[in-house]
Amino acid sequence: MLKEILESILGRDKVDYSKSAFTIGRFQPLTSGHMKMINELKKFKNAYIFIVKGKKTSKDKDKNPFDIDLQKEMIKKVAPKIDVIEIPSGFFVDEIEKLPENEFYLLCGSDRVKGYERMLSYLKNKKVDILEIPRSDEDISATKVRQALKDDNKKEFEKMTPKEIHNYYDKLKEYI
Repeated sequence: MLKEILESILGRDKVDYSKSAFTIGRFQPLTSGHMKMINELKKFKNAYIFIVKGKKTSKDKDKNPFDIDLQKEMIKKVAPKIDVIEIPSGFFVDEIEKLPENEFYLLCGSDRVKGYERMLSYLKNKKVDILEIPRSDEDISATKVRQALKDDNKKEFEKMTPKEIHNYYDKLKEYI
């Protein structure tokens, strides 16, 4: 379904799945909303997920309570074949320059497009096209998931997260 949405936005046959693609996020924690992008990434020849380091480097520990190892572990549960790359901040341009490919798609939510366009203007040797993944009313924010953890509401947590991380509930609560 998402493929059809992307093709309708970009025009049929405009998305070249033989290219490489990436997304970037904090995944604090992984949500059903993140899964839209991850499932789309799985369709590309090469895919990368850039994880902004959480707990250790963040000034806002409430928004970033989980450490990088836990972030990576959860992502690997849902996307074991996608390369996960740690980055110290949301500025990912230097990491893109290090990758072997020359052309990419960046998958991101509508709320991130303008910021990412500014960052991409710093690229020297790579071409990146942004694929906007439309948000819907059903999309879940990680803030709501963290609140469910704070409220000890496992039922709500499970509604908003992929089933592959439901068994992380108790472990995640330890960080909140």
